[in-house]
Amino acid sequence: MAQKCKPEDVINYRRKHKCFSGAKVGRKFGISRERTRQILKKAGVDTKASNWGDKRKVTCPECGGKKNEGSILCESCRTTRHRDAYIDVACTECETLFKILASKVIRMINKYDQQAFLCSNPCKTAWVSRNYGFPKGVYQGNHQPRKWDWEGVLGLYKTHSATEVEKLSGVPASTVYRIAKDSHFNKTRYLREHTA
Repeated sequence: MAQKCKPEDVINYRRKHKCFSGAKVGRKFGISRERTRQILKKAGVDTKASNWGDKRKVTCPECGGKKNEGSILCESCRTTRHRDAYIDVACTECETLFKILASKVIRMINKYDQQAFLCSNPCKTAWVSRNYGFPKGVYQGNHQPRKWDWEGVLGLYKTHSATEVEKLSGVPASTVYRIAKDSHFNKTRYLREHTA
């Protein structure tokens, strides 16, 4: 049978080892860190380790200032570097300049072979409708043509998700999936073959 720990032992141990966390003190006596906190609080002893705030602070490699443990840079260096990472790009549709992350531009060109950079949703919609032709079909003769341009939908689906195609062109995502299935288009295989 496990022996119960005495609160006095926990308190004395904590006073000797101020830098230990509550969990570490609790492990020593076989109790939870919450129970350790309750005992220490009742006795009026500080419940946090004495180095609790300092152990998460380290120095920034660029300026030598303090930074958080999970971060690579301190806040001021991070904002400066982030501001410098943006570049000006001209919108393909309306030719206005807008800022975009340089890494995003590189990724869009290398991974998706993207040639158009668009500043807003109206520009995206205008560009997609002009380049992929998504107007509704017109009656010709005795039969009704397809409502959507299948080649245009598949061309857009190769570089975008079905929900993005829906936002850009108005083609419902379920229809995009159906067109891909009826055309025997496998996006996973296509991406595997075209991204090496």
